[in-house]
Amino acid sequence: MQRRLRTGDARVDSLVQLYEHLHRNPELSYYEEKTAARLGRGATRHVDVTENVGEHGFVAVMRNSDGPVVMERTDLGGLPVVEQTGRGYASDVRTSDDQGRDVGVMHACGHDIRMVVRRRGAGARQERRWRGTVVMIGQPAEERVDGARLMLADGLFEKFPNRIRRGAARGRRPAGGQGGLHAGLCDGERRFGRHHRARRGRTQPGRYKTKDPVVLAAQIVLALQTIVSRETSPLDSAVVTVRSIHGGDKHNVISDEVKMQLTVRTYADETRQRVLDSIRRISLYTASGRSVPADREPIVTVLEKESTPSTYNDPRSQNLAGVAENIGGGECGRNRSRDGRRRLFVVWANRR
Repeated sequence: MQRRLRTGDARVDSLVQLYEHLHRNPELSYYEEKTAARLGRGATRHVDVTENVGEHGFVAVMRNSDGPVVMERTDLGGLPVVEQTGRGYASDVRTSDDQGRDVGVMHACGHDIRMVVRRRGAGARQERRWRGTVVMIGQPAEERVDGARLMLADGLFEKFPNRIRRGAARGRRPAGGQGGLHAGLCDGERRFGRHHRARRGRTQPGRYKTKDPVVLAAQIVLALQTIVSRETSPLDSAVVTVRSIHGGDKHNVISDEVKMQLTVRTYADETRQRVLDSIRRISLYTASGRSVPADREPIVTVLEKESTPSTYNDPRSQNLAGVAENIGGGECGRNRSRDGRRRLFVVWANRR
């Protein structure tokens, strides 16, 4: 019989208040100063907190005699999204981004709930008998990827133990549950900047003398859809998404440039490289087919600073199944996913 925490319980009410506060007051990547202070300094009693690790990151260490070391991570930042949920605790924050644009800010990726889960986990350990060391990482700039590098450059693995258990909020899992996936856990991401250049001109009468980059960009966007549907095995995994496209500034002038931003997600390294090669090939050949001169060909750039490799679980993490059952009183099971990779899932069933 699963036991659910209910409002009226002081612990639950404090967590709800924390969640609503974090959701109502998001901060963009590189600017999570107040979020880090709220979560880090108030972690729990008997915790050593080191602030400003990798700019606004923090590391909180809980020690209880000798024992194993576990490092847990949570993200801190929000996204440049205007919230339209209508919730009483909805964010109405607006700020300027790095390009000086006025943007809304929202926790649209679940970082707010992840922070609350980590806080509750730290508190739960103080209520139970356990031995060892737990290290909680508050990582800044996760949405821009660079926060991890900043913390590593600041000596994260040299100054603190380095066994990591990564957590993520999944909307399709039932509340109160926890799970994991062996082998591929999180797909790697590559972010692109692409410039399509052409000859500038007036729409009338000289448009036939130009190479319109807006039309070229539209053709490339459609052609990119075939990378997954026609070049990738259905047993593999890949995503190619055009997230941003900007070109032109006047209705009667053909611009000389269109800028596009893409996201590529894959598990396998060889799949990732093939997808990247296909993006370059499609961009260049589409331009060539429209007689775009060599000095005006599309420029394809991988934004390495905002890219990550795939995450794979160590098979030895199977041992966590028994640990989860012992700590949480849960029921643990294993099955195989459709692609044959082994999955581990744990359902909390805290018994009265």
